[in-house]
Amino acid sequence: MKQHILKQIVGKGKKKYPQKPCKVCSSKKNRSETRYMCQFRQVPLHKGECFTKYHTSKKY
Repeated sequence: MKQHILKQIVGKGKKKYPQKPCKVCSSKKNRSETRYMCQFRQVPLHKGECFTKYHTSKKY
């Protein structure tokens, strides 16, 4: 799990801080966006709980 590091999403558009829907929150039908993405898997995730859930459990 050392390769799995959160980095900020970089956009090329007009938005200063681009965001994408969190993978874990979206699976629970919550509409929540994040500015961070797992560098290794290229999956948008929130810091903390969502990041940990995604990488430690099969069913998040």
